[in-house]
Amino acid sequence: MLSGKSRVDSYEYATSVGRNHQDVVGAIKSLEPFGDVIKTEQKQTELWELAEEGKEIAENGSHEVRLFEAVHQSTGAPQNELMVRKDHVQIIFNYEIACLKYKPSKC
Repeated sequence: MLSGKSRVDSYEYATSVGRNHQDVVGAIKSLEPFGDVIKTEQKQTELWELAEEGKEIAENGSHEVRLFEAVHQSTGAPQNELMVRKDHVQIIFNYEIACLKYKPSKC
């Protein structure tokens, strides 16, 4: 896989073979003491990854979108139904009410 390549980025290699980057770096470091086997230079790269909440939002939509979808546009939704949901709707509901984006109405 590496034959014929003069330079290889360890992160790209680890990703391409489905291995943990730190394992690949460990293997490279273990070869360095043998002299001319491998030549390395350090490169620093900053990567951004989604946190758990970000992954949830990417998969299911933002909390605001979920609230908007939960409130039927013509008939509304009873507040007690919104408050028992487990997807942060109650938190964003309180925020939206505070900002007067949704107005409570009595039946």
